[in-house]
Amino acid sequence: FEAAQLITWTEFLAMVPENKKPATTAYEEKPQRISAPLSPATSEEPAPKTQTKADWLREQKLERDRRSYEKLAAMLGIEADIDTSAEDYKAQARAVFYKPLKQQLKYETHGQLLSGFASEIKPASDGRSLIAYDCSQGTGKSNNALIPPALRVATGGGRVLIIVPTRGLAKEFKGRINERAGEDIAATHLEANYYRAAIVVSCPESAYKFNGQTFDLIQIDEANEVLHRIESAELGNAGPQSLAAFRKLLAATPVVEIATAAMSGRTLAAVQTIGGFTPDEVQLQRRSRPSTQMNVIEYGNLYHWLQQIIDSLRDGKRVAIPVGSRGKGRMIDRVLRATFANKNGLVIDGASTLQNQRSQFLADPDAFLSVAQPDWFIFTPVINSGVSIEGQHFDIQFEYATPNEGAQSVSQRGERVRSSIGRDGAITERHIYFSQQGAPTLEAYPAAFDWQYWAEELEDEANAPIGAAAALAKALSAQKALSPARQDAAKFAAMRPNLPHFMASKAFEIIFKKELLHEDWERYGWNVSPTPELGKDQAEQAHQLHIFCDQVRIGLIEQQGRTLKKTKTRESEGELDEISNPFQAARAAKAQLEKLLGKDYLSQQDSDFFTAWSADKSASNPGVRSVVRSQLLQIVIGDPECWQQIERMKALKFLAGKPEADSDLFWNLPALPAAARDIELVSIVSRCPGVADVIGHKTERWTNQDPQVVAAGLYLVAHRKQIAANTKRAGLMKGAKFSERLAPAALFNKALELMGYKPTKDQRQGAGKRLNVYQLEVEADAMAALKQLKADSEDGLKLFSAELGAIRAQTRASIDAAAKNQIVARALAWVTEKTGGEVQKAIAAIKRRHAGLCKEWLTKLGDGLNLDVEKLPDKLSQMALLGINVSLPPPIGTG
Repeated sequence: FEAAQLITWTEFLAMVPENKKPATTAYEEKPQRISAPLSPATSEEPAPKTQTKADWLREQKLERDRRSYEKLAAMLGIEADIDTSAEDYKAQARAVFYKPLKQQLKYETHGQLLSGFASEIKPASDGRSLIAYDCSQGTGKSNNALIPPALRVATGGGRVLIIVPTRGLAKEFKGRINERAGEDIAATHLEANYYRAAIVVSCPESAYKFNGQTFDLIQIDEANEVLHRIESAELGNAGPQSLAAFRKLLAATPVVEIATAAMSGRTLAAVQTIGGFTPDEVQLQRRSRPSTQMNVIEYGNLYHWLQQIIDSLRDGKRVAIPVGSRGKGRMIDRVLRATFANKNGLVIDGASTLQNQRSQFLADPDAFLSVAQPDWFIFTPVINSGVSIEGQHFDIQFEYATPNEGAQSVSQRGERVRSSIGRDGAITERHIYFSQQGAPTLEAYPAAFDWQYWAEELEDEANAPIGAAAALAKALSAQKALSPARQDAAKFAAMRPNLPHFMASKAFEIIFKKELLHEDWERYGWNVSPTPELGKDQAEQAHQLHIFCDQVRIGLIEQQGRTLKKTKTRESEGELDEISNPFQAARAAKAQLEKLLGKDYLSQQDSDFFTAWSADKSASNPGVRSVVRSQLLQIVIGDPECWQQIERMKALKFLAGKPEADSDLFWNLPALPAAARDIELVSIVSRCPGVADVIGHKTERWTNQDPQVVAAGLYLVAHRKQIAANTKRAGLMKGAKFSERLAPAALFNKALELMGYKPTKDQRQGAGKRLNVYQLEVEADAMAALKQLKADSEDGLKLFSAELGAIRAQTRASIDAAAKNQIVARALAWVTEKTGGEVQKAIAAIKRRHAGLCKEWLTKLGDGLNLDVEKLPDKLSQMALLGINVSLPPPIGTG
């Protein structure tokens, strides 16, 4: 009906036979003047249909999608006429934008793509060489192209550095090299004597260890991932130092070889630019493995997919299960163990696997699997790349792809088992479930394909702490003491000009995951098909399995809560550089809780407390960090003077930095009362209109049309960049998103949630377009919700979540007090006599830095120090000609 084409009355009459027409149609030929309104009964046209809220929301969504498409088309410089009234308009949009985006983002290298296997390219006999292997998985990049030249250089007396994405792959790569050489010629950077080895295998975050060293050959395996990780500088404790060392190493090494599947044009260009290679010094080899027989079945229902695993095991098949989520991997393993008590399963992942077991597997995967002989083998992203399982250990493969991982992540993990590429006939089916829960879409993130968007995000993040420290620098009359921080931020940004491009390419790889995978599978000659619609019996079976999986999830969450309760921390461990086993992971989690809430307080809590506040990772759990922010906000409202002191502590800590190695001034400032980002975030939100009134209970209820709420929405949108810079990135969204598209009440409620408070919809008011009325949730609300669920005979995850919510509500007062006690205790550590001396040293160092930079500033701008004072021009305009700023530096204080 909605698609029907309506016609006019005149058109209708033209279609009616003469003998069937009405008696008169005079009113059509001669208009009549009507002085009185017609009654509804005589009206020829029906009354316009009242627009429902659902219709309005649908129109708003279509309009947002249209704007997204227009933005993308403008960025690409193309015409994109997409009919959003069509049912399949989103599929149309993906088809329109896929190739232009792929081309603009330089997602691929350019060169002849041949079917076959990788082969070694010899470097030029004179000059430098950059050799790139853009070859798909299973073409022998490592064995045929990387290891042979590495061994040749090493046995000839040279030194080789091989950089791989993970420590696990570094160990596996070292093992393969030594086995090939017949001696221990290679070592990883984790070994004490690595500097003596002819071949060193390392990770991106440890590149700083090789600063100042020279190598004859550098190889980078999985180059797309390595370049992205090293420029992001987020891993390890020396990210910027590793990036700087990496750049120096590439520029000074005569031969650099890079290899990966689906090499990005940006990756190749980045290595060429950083290393300073001319186009004539670059050699590229592109290979795609030959066609094989493989059936790929895609699933949209998790429990249907999981049921197929159970059915395969019942049929006696051995199953490989690559999973993109560590939590989902453990849940699947628990379900299978409960279903098959007489079968043997194996899981290899990160912190949840014992280090000894993981090391044995990585040292020789085939030997390990031959001994273990698992009926099912689950592995997570810890072995996403590099590790090759060559033997015929499995009969079928099931894969789980997460919403926020890209096509290459799915492809690499899925092809660790080499039988899954169809080369030996052992595996002929791959069943892949694509999780879409929270998956980023083309319509929601059009800006994510623009490298400038990411460049601005990175700049905001880098400058966030600088702006907060500026006021203290001014108060100390030492504004120039901030210059090193600004210079470091600028230098850091200059060292990673490719990162925004990598992030834009990553967004493309995530959003167009299926298109990229299908393109590869078509090249290999594989058959790809979706699963048919579930029948009634299959749907019921999947539903029952869903219920069972929920019980398994509950058991895993409760187990983690009990583990945290029993875990005892070790002061000797401190902050671990890497979590290598589940026991360390539990101790690290417990240590973080003790830092925020206090050891004595936690010792008095039961396992339900740890389950509700820490083990539960659902969105309904605000988390302990938000509780800390709520108490910081209470200090802002209740003790503004104390809050000002906390802000000064944060600014001083950042401004002072660390003592220079050759300085005669050394200081050691205490830990901040809370994380610097939390302090800055609370500072921003506390100035939001209406927040203090709601937290201080001056405002009990609010709606979308309250003046303060409208003002709050405007404030939060204006400060969205600062908020995002101080919150955690999730997927493609960098930090908490406060968009102008959100309603004022939604923005206001989101700000309250960041501060650890939960707004609830109490009721609706008014007639017609009624307004939602919001208020802060209290303990009685949580208890009432739990009581209602029990009365409705609800069970499973829904009831469990409500029970945890009730526990959080009942313990909220005590956890608030514990968090505030920890904040105050750390703040008091700043007002001791000893700390006072340390603070004075830090301030003296800041002022000294300011004075030194003022001299340097004058020397650089017009050589002011070399001019005779009496000959300096009197007029300010003449001073400007010398390049000296009109406003002279502020006086240097002595106190």
